[in-house]
Amino acid sequence: MLQTLWARFLAVIGRTPKGGRITATASIAPCASSDFAYVLQTGQFSDPGCVRRRNEDSILVRTPAGGREKSRNLLAVVADGMGGHQAGDRASQLAVATIGQTFAAADLPPDQALVAAFEAANGLILNEASHDAALAGMGTTATALAISDGRAWLAHVGDSRLYRLRDERLEQLSEDHTLVAAMLRDGLITPEQAGDHPNRHVLIRAMGTHAKLDVMLAAVSLALGDVFLLCSDGLHDLVGSEDIRTCLLARPPQAACAFLVELARQRGGFDNISVIAVRCGKPGAVPPGAPQTRDGGRHDHE
Repeated sequence: MLQTLWARFLAVIGRTPKGGRITATASIAPCASSDFAYVLQTGQFSDPGCVRRRNEDSILVRTPAGGREKSRNLLAVVADGMGGHQAGDRASQLAVATIGQTFAAADLPPDQALVAAFEAANGLILNEASHDAALAGMGTTATALAISDGRAWLAHVGDSRLYRLRDERLEQLSEDHTLVAAMLRDGLITPEQAGDHPNRHVLIRAMGTHAKLDVMLAAVSLALGDVFLLCSDGLHDLVGSEDIRTCLLARPPQAACAFLVELARQRGGFDNISVIAVRCGKPGAVPPGAPQTRDGGRHDHE
């Protein structure tokens, strides 16, 4: 497809600082639930940004591949590591790998499987940090979206985010687990003060910091036409809600991810930038922004 070729092109020419990485992939997974049939179209992009030499973000998108995972429909995870040197890399990699493996293997309802996966990842990060001085103090955010049989769930710790676009309205579904966000919720500071507060990135919840992990778990309604966006703070610090909304309305998931990452880079790219987009569409429908032929179909040439 034209959009996939463009994403591959961006991945090849992308300016990747030494030690960083760029990923850009797209997939389409048809799913059916007891309530309605839908197609999940996904896109993902992770970029080290313009300043940092390493990419401490990790992302995962798992779509049906048969067997036990088939009923899960989709799992998407964004993790933003912290700890410096190689510790941040390792924490986020452990988080997405462990969440993916544990969720797929758990003989539990999806919401319980998400919590079990987060707890397993937290324990593994703490264990590795305790046995390797170079990894001491490592931790990571983690934001996950699971879609199964027409239902969706959010599991979350940290300040990465999950948004949902529905009926042209963008809503942040996750809550920022930062000191400044807590102060804002308690009425101690104004939104204007929060925007440039020196402690706006101080986390009060993260994986790898305490043995007991307080996971935000929420059921999320799912409808045809919904578009979900998971991202690290490297995106939402530089790209506001209105820009995200406009982009998701105009572009299919992979093109939207590539566009948003480039927009954050143009605005300084001070941190690693990671984005996953998931669109729940009607089978056979053409998503917004997809190339079309004169009879309304999608281009077939690669």
